[in-house]
Amino acid sequence: MSTTFPQVKHDPLRPFPHGLPEKREHIRIAAGQTGEQTLSPTPGRTRLDVVVADGASLTLLLAATYDEAAFRELTIDATVGRDATLHVIDRVFGGSRIETRAVLALTAPGANGKFTGMYHGRGAEHHGCHVVVQHLVPSTRGDVLVRGVYEGESRSVFTGLIRVAPGAQQTRSYYRDDVLLLDTALAESLPTLEIEANDVKASHGSTTSRVNDEQLFYLMSRGIPADQARHLIVAGFLTPALKRVPEALCQPFLPTD
Repeated sequence: MSTTFPQVKHDPLRPFPHGLPEKREHIRIAAGQTGEQTLSPTPGRTRLDVVVADGASLTLLLAATYDEAAFRELTIDATVGRDATLHVIDRVFGGSRIETRAVLALTAPGANGKFTGMYHGRGAEHHGCHVVVQHLVPSTRGDVLVRGVYEGESRSVFTGLIRVAPGAQQTRSYYRDDVLLLDTALAESLPTLEIEANDVKASHGSTTSRVNDEQLFYLMSRGIPADQARHLIVAGFLTPALKRVPEALCQPFLPTD
């Protein structure tokens, strides 16, 4: 099956500059093992190959805050085996253009692929998140939740694709992205399904909303300063995604003031 990502009609993100440094990394969790790995992807282009063998479980945490000049493109190519579980958690604050591309290939019955994204852009920051979940065999599960908040003149693009191969019956898969906009920020979203089996439960959804003056006024009228009120709105919006992060690991994923 192809790993082509959906393309939005009007991409508002600035292009990557030529000559970004490139590197490749590998993570493998052996059969029956359970692991957690935390990475802070550096600027540049990184390709991360992930293999979760049969019966294994991996929680992969990606947490980084970038300065306003940073460009980063991270591509995750993951394979999940029989009765194995992979949970990718991606948290991004800052950056000139920061992009995450993840392909979760569920290659054997009982494979579970989960992705949680939390993104906060301010000023002129640009973010992209693109997730493809490939259900290649029967009895696999996919679960994607992306939440982003954008302020100032920041921009975002979110795409999600659930692919169910012919014969991949008993698939259960869900994709959802929700975006909250403040000021003059913009967002593009494109959730997509490609289903080639008939005994499947798969759904996708996307919402984009704006904070209005009444919401801010309500908090400020109760003595909360404007900056703190905005912060509370941001933190509250990201909470459903934050709840999917293991409790002991929540702190690196909280939004900055």
